This record gives sequence, C-alpha cells and structure tokens, in this order.
Amino acid sequence: MMDKFKHGLLLAGACLLLTGFTPLDPELINAARRGDSAAARDLLSQGADVNARLGGGTPLIFAAAGGHGELVRALLGAGADPNAQAAYGLTALMYAAMQDRPDIARLLLDGGADPNVRNNDNATALTIAARKGQLELVQALLQRGADVNVKNRNGTTPLMLAAYGGHVEIVRLLLARGADVHAADVGGWPALLYAAAFGRTDTAQALLSAGADANASAKDGTTALQLAQRKRNAVMVQLLRQAGAVQ
Repeated sequence: MMDKFKHGLLLAGACLLLTGFTPLDPELINAARRGDSAAARDLLSQGADVNARLGGGTPLIFAAAGGHGELVRALLGAGADPNAQAAYGLTALMYAAMQDRPDIARLLLDGGADPNVRNNDNATALTIAARKGQLELVQALLQRGADVNVKNRNGTTPLMLAAYGGHVEIVRLLLARGADVHAADVGGWPALLYAAAFGRTDTAQALLSAGADANASAKDGTTALQLAQRKRNAVMVQLLRQAGAVQ
C-alpha cells in the first residue's frame, strides 16, 4: 500500500516537472488570492513561477481581481506578464476596471499592460469602464492609448455603453477624444438611440451637440423620436424635435 502511495507521489512530481509547475506555484496563487504580499515575496524568492496558472488565472490576475495593489506592484516587479488572460479572455486590467480601481489600473499600465487587449466578447478594459461609469478609469485608459471606438462582438462601442448608462461626463470625454457619434451596433443603433431608449436627456443633448443625427434610424427603422414617444418622455421628445427630428 505504501509502495503505491510513493509511486503516486513520484508520478505527481513527474507531472509537475513536465508541465513546469512546481509545488510552490499553488501556494503563490493562494497568497495572491489572499493579498499576502509577504508570503508571495517569500515564495518568489524560493523559485515559485510568477506567471504560474491555476484555475484559469495567474497570481497577477488574482491580485488585481482582489484589489491588492501592493501585491500587484510586487508581482509586476518580479516579472509578471501584465497581459496574461484568464477565463473568457479577461486580463488583470479588465479586473481592475470591473472593480473600479484606477490606482491598480495605473500600476498595470505602468507595468506594460496593453489597454487594447480584447476578451472573448471582443471588449477591452475601456468597454468595461465606460459601461460601469468609471470616469477616472476611462481617463487613465484613454491617456494610455485605449481605442476610443473599439467595438465588441455586438458592435457596441464605449460611447454607446456610456450613453446607455447615462454617464454624461464619460460621453463628453469620449467625444472629445474622437469617439464616432455616428457609429452603430449590429442592429443599426447609434449612441443617440441608446440615450433616447433609456431617457438619458443630458446624454442625448451632448450627443446632438456633437453632431448626432436626430433622424438616424436602426435597421428596423426605429428612431430616437419614436423611442422617446413610446416612453412618453416629453422632455426628450422636445429636445429631439428642436434638433430637427421629424420621425
């Protein structure tokens, strides 16, 4: 029985060596999940792989997802890959966006994170930050070269998502940085239709001031004015009519 046990251990050890995975690596990943910087540094000094993968993620991804800024800095300093992708193509930078942590996002960007890496939905960190209304993070990403007109698999841009959420300051910032006010998703919806559909009057005003077509229609013929009328949004209807909407 003991011989079988020893044989199993030898086989497990051989597998770890063949895959390049060491017994220290799971401990490093667990330390990253806990945000234990001291333990992580100790494990790295003993030879743990800073880019080890377990459960679909690396230590850096787990540290960023947990909001552990000090550990993120330490892992980057130890050579962590800032653009490694976990399940669904998510990066540490995308997790920072999900958690609204511009401080961690800046650490990652300083450490070489590419703001234009795309996940399985063809979205970037900017897509996430715009949808969630994270102005400071959007600013940081744009300053580092994020594509302002990136489209996810549905053809949705950061501008459309910000308009949908009524994040007017982000809408203005995106427009100032070159967002295409006329871009449309796969259904033919430009940002103005998103604003009209969800009653975002201030956002609609910002879009119209930037040259949005008040009579633009989706592929099925739906217009911003029709959406406002369906919602019985008198303020939006008046705004669109003043901008020249007739249908």
